[in-house]
Amino acid sequence: YGYRASEVIGRHVSLLVPPERPDEMPRILSRIARGQRVQHYDTVRLAKDGARLQVSFSIWPVTDAAGQVTNAASIARDMTDRRRADAAMARAVAQLERQNRELARSNAELDSFASIASHDLAQPLQVVAGYLELLQTQYDGVLDERGRRWVAAAVANMERMRVLVRDILHFARIGSAGGAAGAADLGQLCHEAVDALSAAIAERDAVVTIGALPTVSGDSTQLRQVFQNLIANAIKFVAPGVRPEVSVGAEATEDGWRLWVLDNGVGVEPGMREHVFEMFTRAPPTEAGGTGLGLAICWKLVARHGGTVWIENNPAGSGARFCFTLPRMESGP
Repeated sequence: YGYRASEVIGRHVSLLVPPERPDEMPRILSRIARGQRVQHYDTVRLAKDGARLQVSFSIWPVTDAAGQVTNAASIARDMTDRRRADAAMARAVAQLERQNRELARSNAELDSFASIASHDLAQPLQVVAGYLELLQTQYDGVLDERGRRWVAAAVANMERMRVLVRDILHFARIGSAGGAAGAADLGQLCHEAVDALSAAIAERDAVVTIGALPTVSGDSTQLRQVFQNLIANAIKFVAPGVRPEVSVGAEATEDGWRLWVLDNGVGVEPGMREHVFEMFTRAPPTEAGGTGLGLAICWKLVARHGGTVWIENNPAGSGARFCFTLPRMESGP
């Protein structure tokens, strides 16, 4: 409390009690006189310099041989820093709760935006695409070579815009709409993803090998999308003249499963391996196209299932291994 011994010995202990608490010490001493203990009593005490300290007291009576209370002994713990830390923690928790409420409201607004955008963006694009197709089919003979090139370029860019809008809406909906969790047979889902990519696989003469994959708890639609995006990239991003070879596998870990999609493509530079999971980031730059959202969607879908995604070198040589983790299948009751 900042006093020297000579300043307090012989003075009443109420010296340490703030003036706004005049009845506190008499009540405590009254209990001690009756032989009662006071345990962990939280209060405020006054230091010599006027500072108010948060303290926690334990006080008990001291008796003589006849059992009469003669004195009181106490232990006081300075709780000021702890109380400040508790108050700071309470403020941080309150702020986090406010942020969570704001995030929930933002997610609801995002879900509403996705629904509106699905109609207000996709429908006009569909109309424009329809008119461009009419120009191509019904007025091909009227247009000269330059006009046909212009229409073809417009059709190609319109298709890119439709794919981009679709992927943006898909990415937006992931965060705001939870899927139906259940038993997800990853082997079956991976085969379904390969079936959906059959045209691209045939066009590139690609070879896709699927190893033994586990069943996990998750949203089958979302996990199928993860495989489809990763395999599609593996087929797409290969050097000219190289036949795409893709293998999918899994191994058990202490916490769940580690899965991978291994390719013989152009690979990803180490400095870009974190950035490729960001929206609209494409690496390496190739003529293969794409919206730059495929890996961002994978990252978000895996994160929703409690996993992580990363990239490793292909241990066999060129290419990359896209790895992700998933928790084990939840046991029944």
